[in-house]
Amino acid sequence: MKWKFRAEDYVYSSPVIENGVIYFGSKDKNIYAVNAETGAEKWRFNAKGKVFSSPVVSDDLIIVGTLDGYLRAINKRSGQEQWSYSVRAPINSSPSVHDGHVFVGASDKYIHAVNVKTGQLKWKKKTAGPIFSSPAVYKGAVYFGSGDTYIYAYDEAHSGRIWEYQTRGPLYSSPVIASDTVYIGSTDGYLYAMTADRGKLRWRYKTNSKIYSSPAVADGKVIFNSVNGEVFAIK
Repeated sequence: MKWKFRAEDYVYSSPVIENGVIYFGSKDKNIYAVNAETGAEKWRFNAKGKVFSSPVVSDDLIIVGTLDGYLRAINKRSGQEQWSYSVRAPINSSPSVHDGHVFVGASDKYIHAVNVKTGQLKWKKKTAGPIFSSPAVYKGAVYFGSGDTYIYAYDEAHSGRIWEYQTRGPLYSSPVIASDTVYIGSTDGYLYAMTADRGKLRWRYKTNSKIYSSPAVADGKVIFNSVNGEVFAIK
């Protein structure tokens, strides 16, 4: 072991690394910046709410959601807050940044699009369930799953719904997109492969348990796991 760093509570947030610095959040309500080489703390920011969301880096900003209902943008050099946006409901979803906007889902059942420089709302759209799935942006569309059992695609710029597809269970998995295909797991036990443009089912693969994790695509295979401990590679 080269080094280890101890936060003040559990860490559910996945770290992001940029230019030799590791950024992550903790249940202790802090967002940390840690030197990747030495493990020394560079700074910490008191987010005032537990952090389960994983941060995203956009230029000089670290952007992350908190369980007290805020999307927060922190200067990655100083550790000072640049802006915050309130959704008034817990944010478990990890944000995505594309073309000057941050996209994030929340327990208020909305998908939110926020200006990455100012934190001002551009648009938001309501689903019928809480959103734990982290959005993916691809060819002008925002894709995500909802607790209402649907997979959604919305127009990135104008917020119009492009398509929706109903599964048989709430979705916690985040979509991954490759070769114009959206891959996402559902608690109904299926991994779904959908056409990105129209939301048509290409295929689905049945497991024997719920799927909460997000798939990965590598070497022409879709890799994912289910809650009973099985890992699958589908080609």
